[in-house]
Amino acid sequence: MTTTRAKWLKWLGPLFILGAVAAFFLVNRLTRPPAPQAAEEWARRTTSDGACSAEFPLAPKRDTADDGDRLEYAREDRGTSCLLAFSDLSEKDAAEPSDVVFALLRAKYVLTRTPAGAPVKLVRDRTIVEGGYEGREYQFAVGDQFVSRIKVFVNGRRVYRVIAVNPPDATLDRDAQRFIDSFRFDKLKP
Repeated sequence: MTTTRAKWLKWLGPLFILGAVAAFFLVNRLTRPPAPQAAEEWARRTTSDGACSAEFPLAPKRDTADDGDRLEYAREDRGTSCLLAFSDLSEKDAAEPSDVVFALLRAKYVLTRTPAGAPVKLVRDRTIVEGGYEGREYQFAVGDQFVSRIKVFVNGRRVYRVIAVNPPDATLDRDAQRFIDSFRFDKLKP
């Protein structure tokens, strides 16, 4: 019986050591702080028509379509996104008074940026003028899921917009507001 016990101990000793080493690496991996993210280096990016720009925390992706241009930066791990874009209104919509156009745009942003069934609260709706362009600034709270900040300007048929979306968080709110506030027209309206 002692030989059987000795055989077991002969195998259990190395297995115990191997298990302890594996447990050490597993615990070390689980308790190690996450690797640092790439440092954000805010830089100004301009739309393809050269009319306006905004500062992005990292390089955005450009998407050019027939009706406009989009610069978008998203951080899936933070649930944030920043968008600088322009597009053209239909002739019918462009013929409407500016208040109607802005109301249509505000309704569109609520519908396209809101998960189905989420309660939306308009926090800010104010008239603004930048670079000679008339615009509106909106802020929406979508339940406790995220905050959406929007500045939109209309020049004839062309619509310029800057949008920042983030979950409620002091640091993310600060970065989103920095992005929105960095918007400017590089070509002033005559």
